[in-house]
Amino acid sequence: MMVSLNLKTQGIVQKVLPLIQYWRQHCQCQLDDNTPAAHLSVTFTIGSLNLNNFTVEKSTKHSTALAKIFGDESLRLDIIALQEIIKKTSESPLENVINQMNPNSGKEHFGLLWRKSKVKHHETIQLDLKKLRNTYTRQPSVDILEIEEKLLAVINVHLKYPGVPSEWKKHAKRLRDGEDCCCHSCSRLKSEIQHLPIVAETAKSQIKGKCITPILIGDFNLEPDHQWFTELQKKYSPLNAEPTNYCKSLLRVYDNIWVEKGKAKSEPARVSGSSEEISNHKLVYSSVKITGQKGA
Repeated sequence: MMVSLNLKTQGIVQKVLPLIQYWRQHCQCQLDDNTPAAHLSVTFTIGSLNLNNFTVEKSTKHSTALAKIFGDESLRLDIIALQEIIKKTSESPLENVINQMNPNSGKEHFGLLWRKSKVKHHETIQLDLKKLRNTYTRQPSVDILEIEEKLLAVINVHLKYPGVPSEWKKHAKRLRDGEDCCCHSCSRLKSEIQHLPIVAETAKSQIKGKCITPILIGDFNLEPDHQWFTELQKKYSPLNAEPTNYCKSLLRVYDNIWVEKGKAKSEPARVSGSSEEISNHKLVYSSVKITGQKGA
């Protein structure tokens, strides 16, 4: 039975609180991973945005827009994964930070914003390239975050687009219609998608002795119901089913968030047009609830 607290009961609460605090201070060390307290769930909102060829020269405009998005109370974002940050030769503080987080990603880098009051950044890990056999045109970025003692592996990806830029729409339509394409770009995209389960398992195995919940997020350049995602769908579920680009002539569900089945519950993802001034992609975001053991 749920009891709503009112002013008349506050005196009782004040007397009980010291007992609760004493128990936390003196009894917490006796808890193990089988107790209910170790399995409490945490909820957070995570989003993804392809910045469309972001460079340091655009940093003022993009930073202002991103601050506005992050501060939007209707979105209430805790984490934003960013793609398509283009590496230049400048030595600005922003460029130096990006380089430290993406030492092996080549020309294009990834970014991550998080709310410090709720999220703690543990580390950026480098995936074991031998297991992936240099599969990815853009090496995925993996960041370990902590929210209320639970650890997340945020795997930020930007997969190969189908076809050369001048023929992108033709290739995209062919794949959408279920046709197979054996060109180099589409074959590369197929391989990158089929290796995503290995990416997730590699990220989990490299953080030994800890319970990690992986989240695959970013620009997948293909609809989540395509047959190439069959293997990933065995363990992960896509949250987004809405088009995430502004091009009305070719609406595609490319930006997405994939969560592990059985470990994470979530609302269907939503898209926001708040990014139109800085990108040709819409922001995709969702509220995610993680249950299970503590990370440590």
